[in-house]
Amino acid sequence: MEVNRFWQKKEKKNERDAAIGQKLSRAIKESAGFENCPSSEDISAFLDGRLDQKQRDKLIGHLSHCERCYEVFSIAREMVGQEEEEAVAKKKRNWVYPSFAFAVAVALIIVIGLVIPITGPYTPPSSSQIVSDLTKKTDLKLLSDAIRDRHATGFGFGSGIPLEKVSFRTGVSLMDIEISLMAGDLEKSIGLTKNLAQALQLIEGSDEVISIYTGISKNIEEGIPPKQFTGKSKTIEPFFKGKGLLLFLRFGEWTEAGRIGALTRNRETFNVKSVNYFIENLQGKGLPQGVIKNLEEVKAIFIRNEFTDKDFKHLERAFTDIIEMM
Repeated sequence: MEVNRFWQKKEKKNERDAAIGQKLSRAIKESAGFENCPSSEDISAFLDGRLDQKQRDKLIGHLSHCERCYEVFSIAREMVGQEEEEAVAKKKRNWVYPSFAFAVAVALIIVIGLVIPITGPYTPPSSSQIVSDLTKKTDLKLLSDAIRDRHATGFGFGSGIPLEKVSFRTGVSLMDIEISLMAGDLEKSIGLTKNLAQALQLIEGSDEVISIYTGISKNIEEGIPPKQFTGKSKTIEPFFKGKGLLLFLRFGEWTEAGRIGALTRNRETFNVKSVNYFIENLQGKGLPQGVIKNLEEVKAIFIRNEFTDKDFKHLERAFTDIIEMM
């Protein structure tokens, strides 16, 4: 009897969910300005792998330029992951998770999103935050080995380079420095910090910042463990912010982290919010045309969210190309 009551209650709930879902779907279609957005069923079918290649490509194309739908998609994808974990945990109790109920949940998110912004302003993380994420999946030595040797000996700094590019290259160096310090790599830590101190001379008023990194290299040479100097990137960010160059510094940090992540098959830092942020904020900044093109390619791979070996190689090439262009 108890079992029958359970399933009767469950059936009534499913019927109610279906009715709500139909009303919500109509509300979405009737909402002005959103007629081209995919329905909750389309997003659900995409996540379940029930779309053919043409339909998948069309939906991915839409997600690549519609921030609202991507936010909905991201939340829905997290719900699927949680649903799968719960299904495994409760398998012995024969719990059932109706697919339409999931579509209803997605529809609810969409309708709420029409009225209430899902997220606030996004700020990309610093190098110390990114390295913390990378180390969740990859050994520090492997990350340090992924640093290109030429970065430790001299990374394209010279007179006449625009300050935006100097700031970007400083960001690349900061990411490499943070990794080498955490890994305890003496040679790379000393080489990178000396190189950065020299590069910062190109920016007027950077004497105090320069002294930080000359001091680090000197202390390491005197035998102080490199790990004691991690997190120093935060101390120079106010300087770049004051110069109006923090965007380019963070872009360099993020790009180098992406290259290293792709090389080590670590997707911890692969976040569409970050790539969207840089695409939007770097437009019209006079950067080489290929930079935005490569960012769009990176974004498409992030949205597809499959991360095959081919994808990782494509990402590594795209991030490396950006660094070479900058």
